[in-house]
Amino acid sequence: MANHVATASFGGRVDLVNAAAPVAYIAPLMACWFREEDINQFDPADRYIAGAALIERWSKQPGLQAVAFIQAKIAESRLLDIHPIYGGTRGTFSEHPDWPSLESGLFPLSHVQQIEAEDFSESTSALNTTATDQTAKEHDGNMHVRPPLPTSELIKSTGSTVRRDARKLTTQSMYKEWQKAYRAVAKERPAMSDVWYSRQIAKLPIAKNRDAETIRKYMKP
Repeated sequence: MANHVATASFGGRVDLVNAAAPVAYIAPLMACWFREEDINQFDPADRYIAGAALIERWSKQPGLQAVAFIQAKIAESRLLDIHPIYGGTRGTFSEHPDWPSLESGLFPLSHVQQIEAEDFSESTSALNTTATDQTAKEHDGNMHVRPPLPTSELIKSTGSTVRRDARKLTTQSMYKEWQKAYRAVAKERPAMSDVWYSRQIAKLPIAKNRDAETIRKYMKP
């Protein structure tokens, strides 16, 4: 007996309960049939979160502009926006107004969790520091004393900036390696498609475990 199941074709699983935005790729799946025993044995390699759900999730971070933050992480190649039909969204291809919106894209949950672990912990530290400073402003009688910022907090703040700058330089250096490899491969095999070139680069150590689609976006200067 065969049953319908809404599962992304790239081997992951999408939580459709959180997919608030219209997703045009669901309708084609409704025309597909899958063997029930295959579905029961299916173990997704990756899990994904819909763009609308991710925006809602990160909008809960104080002072964070979720859409702008997502676009920044995409530009840093730390977050990949996927659309099963178009391949990407306007989050990456802003020059294509007819492409799907950021809300309708899919984002690897592993990328989301890694960003939250690396970036949001710093936001939490900043909030704690702000709360400490606010408490220090409270006066006792006629005394108005504000203690200096602890050295540990100064180190933490400086360290956060250094880490961000280091990640940016590392990413830019990686892009340059991809671009150099692209020029070399294109010179050797000039008649191939960008997809073919990106797949060849993805096999090299300079790919740094990034997939071919991400490499394709940044392999040209």
